[in-house]
Amino acid sequence: MFCTNHPDTRAISVCQKFGIGQCEECIACKDPNLYCKFRDHCIAWELLKENNIVQGERR
Repeated sequence: MFCTNHPDTRAISVCQKFGIGQCEECIACKDPNLYCKFRDHCIAWELLKENNIVQGERR
């Protein structure tokens, strides 16, 4: 599978909720405020949580 935004770049993650591929540059939770049954296995969600923790520590 290839990235939805960059069709010539291989996806490193596939959003199971929306069925889209995301490359390293584009990987992000597309709908972080709504429920997602796939969240426990989502790379984008884990990266979002990690990023929020790092930003919180810098404040």
